[in-house]
Amino acid sequence: MAKLIIPLSNAYIEAACILAKSTYNLEQEYTDKELNDEIIQKHSAYSIGSIINAASYLEATINELFFYVEHRDQGVSVENLREDVADRMKKMWKLIEKNFCT
Repeated sequence: MAKLIIPLSNAYIEAACILAKSTYNLEQEYTDKELNDEIIQKHSAYSIGSIINAASYLEATINELFFYVEHRDQGVSVENLREDVADRMKKMWKLIEKNFCT
């Protein structure tokens, strides 16, 4: 196991928020103004980037939870999760790794 855990979920959701705010600001600035290709491209990039980062946040959060559950016997804490649920998650994670990661 790695000695240092660097969760990416927070970085993804922060990026999603920044990009969503950039989308909003652009929309506010260009309301009732004529749009050009550059503004339309920026709007698409901010919007799509926000959505992709939000989805990445969800995936990273789920992966981090399963990682924490699998390594809880090595000092990693998982609060408010019953032992039987954590045990089932750990078994499921191992089954997924065995069937899809080899």
